[in-house]
Amino acid sequence: MRRPPEFKGKETYMRHLLRFISLSGLLVWSQLATAQQGPEKDQFFLNILGAYMEEPAGLEIDSSDYGFGGGLGYAFADGWMAEAMYYQFDPDVRVNNVEGNGDLDYWSLNLIRTLGDSTFWRPYITVGGGQGTYDYDGLRKDVTDTTWNFGGGFFKNINNRVVFRADVRGLYHNKGETVSAMTTAGLTFLIGDPTPPPAPPPPAPLDSDGDGVTDDMDACPGTPLGTAVDSRGCPLDSDGDGVPDFRDDCPGTPAGARVDERGCQIMLEKPVSFDLTVAFAFDSDEITGVAFQEMLELLKFLREYPSTQAVIEGHTDSLGDESYNQGLSERRAQAVVTALTNSGIDGSRLSAVGYGESKPIASNATEQGRQKNRRVNVVVSGTTMTN
Repeated sequence: MRRPPEFKGKETYMRHLLRFISLSGLLVWSQLATAQQGPEKDQFFLNILGAYMEEPAGLEIDSSDYGFGGGLGYAFADGWMAEAMYYQFDPDVRVNNVEGNGDLDYWSLNLIRTLGDSTFWRPYITVGGGQGTYDYDGLRKDVTDTTWNFGGGFFKNINNRVVFRADVRGLYHNKGETVSAMTTAGLTFLIGDPTPPPAPPPPAPLDSDGDGVTDDMDACPGTPLGTAVDSRGCPLDSDGDGVPDFRDDCPGTPAGARVDERGCQIMLEKPVSFDLTVAFAFDSDEITGVAFQEMLELLKFLREYPSTQAVIEGHTDSLGDESYNQGLSERRAQAVVTALTNSGIDGSRLSAVGYGESKPIASNATEQGRQKNRRVNVVVSGTTMTN
């Protein structure tokens, strides 16, 4: 069949248009793309497409034809879009063996579902329905045909507003009870701004040493992995000796004991004698406030060396009966023992002995000398035991 010149010119124009649009898409294929290809949620989009439709059987269409179309769509949810499309074709027709020019107007409503995304393209599947109106150029009455379409394609961003799009569909023609193919390619223009994605949650606080206490609350960063810690992130020190449990070779050290870097009580190389003088008033075994202050050094020493023994020696001046002075010296020694046990020293470590007036350290001929002789000497000895 020989087509009129004006029809051939239009057909050539549409063929060149479709080729131009397809070539444009290929040229941008290697360009940088935005994070998501195609329309995003809450964006409208405008389509301008070239199309090619295979002739449908049973409708007196005698040739396949190029056409063009356009439409409007909306991305109503993540990955979901709806669009209304219109296409116009001018195929050859044959009615009762008479050839002529046809006119096909085709519109449809389509649902699009995208299938993932990448930096290169965004594939989709589509399904929809519509209607085609066939004008047989006076050869017979116009025919209206209900159609259903199904197929797939892809979006490819040129920039943030212009997208190349192409797809292929099968058209089911209810009038002819047959299926024909239609391919489209062209440009999609994005309108409006998409809904921004939700802000990412704030990063979880770091716990660099993995002890369960975040860095912003960790008073002891760098704790070895697996070490038991307290609420401040510091290693536990159950016996309070200053050496954390994870490297304490001697757990359960008595409170206040001097320890080495392993957490064990320090071994004295040899027994040590510790002399402390506690002065008393004449004929008295009462420890005064001043004398008690002098005992603080003794208390500290006994706590640092909990395995030592202390002998409390009581002394008097020479005034009075010797036997009386002996008893007074014993009472003075016992008074110191009582003061020490009341301060937390285990009584089993302490022993009291009285020497009366037998061991003066100054002359009893003067008041000054006698005052010095009214005293208690404490001798600390023994070797600490390691665990």
